[in-house]
Amino acid sequence: MNFNLFFLCSFLIYNIYNCQDYKILYKMSYRADSLSEFVFQKDMILDINSKNISFSSYKMYQSDSAYAKDKILGKDHLNRFIDYDFMIIKNKEKKIIKKYYKFSIFNGVYTLKEEYPLFNWKVSKQTKEINGYFCQKAELNYKGRYWEAWFTQDILLQEGPYIFHGLPGLIIKMKDNKENYIFEMIGIQKNTIIDNIDIKDTFKKELVVNKKQLNKLYIDYYNDPYKEVRAQGSIIENNESLNLNERTIKKQKAIKKYNNPIELSEAIHFP
Repeated sequence: MNFNLFFLCSFLIYNIYNCQDYKILYKMSYRADSLSEFVFQKDMILDINSKNISFSSYKMYQSDSAYAKDKILGKDHLNRFIDYDFMIIKNKEKKIIKKYYKFSIFNGVYTLKEEYPLFNWKVSKQTKEINGYFCQKAELNYKGRYWEAWFTQDILLQEGPYIFHGLPGLIIKMKDNKENYIFEMIGIQKNTIIDNIDIKDTFKKELVVNKKQLNKLYIDYYNDPYKEVRAQGSIIENNESLNLNERTIKKQKAIKKYNNPIELSEAIHFP
């Protein structure tokens, strides 16, 4: 097969993949506290369709899907699972990434829009098999972390966990060099008509902010994490009034401790 024919076949195969919709499940392991050995784990879903690509908690995705289906059937759906940590939505046409933030159960959901980042991947000749896929290594230095990714051209989707994309195949496994964040693909399926139910109306009202406003929200929340509770007056728990001053001090210590974001250079410097 000559080069031009090979390129044409590769191009057609790639576009066939990208015209289809997929759900890819990743197991995410991370250290919220970089100085601790304790590792949190959660399942995340990469949902790819013709217009958008979302990365979110699998539990929240399941909850919102059930809500959307019940809404179509005219049923009430209670006890929705809320988890906006690490959630993003990418608009493929506009090349915009929307990031989600929620500080407490009382306030709304904040969103920050950014342009698609340009990733300077360094693709290696090193290969190995991961979970039955023939994978190739790539490395990336991005916002304070040095990443190692393994992608496969067996699945010609130029996507990966969180905001990462741009390799000539799906990212199967990815981790930073200190292993504070590890992503590993554990499942993939092609979407069905039922899976493609639009759940965009399941999100609460979004409050759009810019980077400066978002940083201020973080600092304000740190300074008074129980502001909404104070506004409601005396709160009773176990027949005793809560000591919000003591709880504020404990919460501030926790906020400082668990300050190890994926984009490390974007970490907030709390007072």
